[in-house]
Amino acid sequence: MNSKIYCKNFGSGPKKYVGISGWGGNNNTYTPIIKYLPKDVSFTSFDIQGFGKSKDPKKWNIQNICSEIIDELGINEKTNLVGNCTGGVLGLEIAKLLNYKVNKLVMIDPFIYTPWYFYLLVNKYFGEKAYMATFASKVGRYISNLLLKSKRNEDTNLTEHFAEMNHTNSYSFLRMMHNHPGLKIYSDLDNNLSIIHGDKTFKAVMHSISKIKKQIKHTETYEVKNAGHLPIEDQPEMVAKFIFNKNE
Repeated sequence: MNSKIYCKNFGSGPKKYVGISGWGGNNNTYTPIIKYLPKDVSFTSFDIQGFGKSKDPKKWNIQNICSEIIDELGINEKTNLVGNCTGGVLGLEIAKLLNYKVNKLVMIDPFIYTPWYFYLLVNKYFGEKAYMATFASKVGRYISNLLLKSKRNEDTNLTEHFAEMNHTNSYSFLRMMHNHPGLKIYSDLDNNLSIIHGDKTFKAVMHSISKIKKQIKHTETYEVKNAGHLPIEDQPEMVAKFIFNKNE
């Protein structure tokens, strides 16, 4: 496999799953659910271009990012996609680029639009400075995680992944997602689509889910009890059951 994108592979079953991290995530996003993989599953997690051990993308737009992911990870009509947070939007884009020829897509606590409290960070005049003060600063990360206490479990840190990342790339990713044209471009999606969300997640996530269900009628949703915005970390066994349809 080309070394442009750094990957980790787990399991050896015939059912192929690819886990896409969201903003601030990396190849370890799905680590909590790996011990719950069914025997018939193989699972790939990776660093999105510009993060972790993956090389920078040729350009910061969602079509380029997702085209590179498709090519390097060999995604095809038999692949099951799992997207965490904004990784769910990347999953939608990958499906679209493949003319919706993927097996299924699972979105976990998705943000489908920029919530009002992030508009300060994407302002073209001072947004980058605001971002650096919030996420590139240890104090800023601590305060942000403290303010988000109601959206996480006690031992979950929503900002820890920002401690060791390229913040120029992180900000470029944030701007890219803000400039995304929105859900309407995926109105033709007819794949199996499921959404998993924590019962204590953000209102913006619940609003995103409402928008998705309105646009894509066949969407199924699953609520994870006692979980915030990172149900993968808060309730990994339950999330794994929903992802792999092992609810019996």
